[in-house]
Amino acid sequence: MKTFNKFLILFILLSQMGIPDAICQVSINTDGSNPDASAMLEIKSNNKGFLLPRIDFNNRPASPAAGLMIYVIANGPLGNGFYIYDGTGWFKLLSAPVFSIGQHYGGGVIFYIDPSGQHGLISSETDQQDNYYPYFPYGDSTLNITGATGTAFGTGQQNTAAIVAADPTPQIAARLCDTSTHAGYTDWFLPSVDELDSMYVHRDTIGGFDTGFLYWSSSQQSPPAGWVVTFYAIIPNEAWTNKTANLLVRCIRKF
Repeated sequence: MKTFNKFLILFILLSQMGIPDAICQVSINTDGSNPDASAMLEIKSNNKGFLLPRIDFNNRPASPAAGLMIYVIANGPLGNGFYIYDGTGWFKLLSAPVFSIGQHYGGGVIFYIDPSGQHGLISSETDQQDNYYPYFPYGDSTLNITGATGTAFGTGQQNTAAIVAADPTPQIAARLCDTSTHAGYTDWFLPSVDELDSMYVHRDTIGGFDTGFLYWSSSQQSPPAGWVVTFYAIIPNEAWTNKTANLLVRCIRKF
């Protein structure tokens, strides 16, 4: 009966206040003060804390909202403690972010992480196109481009810059990546042949590749040719072909 009376009193108070007035800022305290003007909810206490949900990281929400915070009590990838979801991944507060191969982040999919665990490479999830046409040349086969011969990880960006600076041909593979604004980012580049090999290894994780065709790398083989990777082989098959060949293009960026 007492519970019923409490609900009745609450209903009468809300009715008198009106619904718009009932939806307002809230202050939880013992001194009766109003919440700060900048806060929807303010909790005041001199001797008590605010307790978040305590869960196993493996049981974290499947589709979290950006800004969601939890306290992890088991299986935290960087140890247990406070984690927050920033819209792309879970970060441990006062700790480095957690990255993983296959994670959707920074405009694409992570396919390489360096030994620090904090940096790597992201592939776009789609090939470059121009009015639905997906095939483009490397560039002018008569040009010997200084600075575009890098093949290792970390050389794709410098290769791309060298090609764009030396070859004025429009709609070439490197320029398509260099001028791309995919997902709001402007630092895309054409991968080196070793970076492209890694993309082949993780092709199913990244997705969207044409496994029956060739992709350009930014690595120049010689003045008339550039390195390519065949995506239809059982293993990544590096080859080279004339720069004027029209092949597929997939851009990447660093994080």
